Amino acid sequence: LVNLNFAELYWNAAGKRIFNVNVEGQQMLQNFDLWTQAGGKNKALTKFTQVIVTDGILNINFSSTVDNASVTSIELLKIAEPATSGIFALSEPTILPAIDKLQN
Repeated sequence: LVNLNFAELYWNAAGKRIFNVNVEGQQMLQNFDLWTQAGGKNKALTKFTQVIVTDGILNINFSSTVDNASVTSIELLKIAEPATSGIFALSEPTILPAIDKLQN
């Protein structure tokens, strides 16, 4: 389970920051206007998706449409089995190794 946590910390209006997010090659967010989705400046918003990582590397790609993409934090939770009902069965927390570089 991938939780992306957002907050627009700079702009004071809609349409100033718009971007796309792909997770494991699947589009998670398209033309995502952070200010509009969060309901204004300095308001927290979390979007999540469930993915299966088959190669040992979780790929998250941000592409900008207007200004730069922005994410406050990324939270990864390992689930016991893929959920089909909208209810997630979380397994024990897993400590993942830190990545050595971020790619845009």
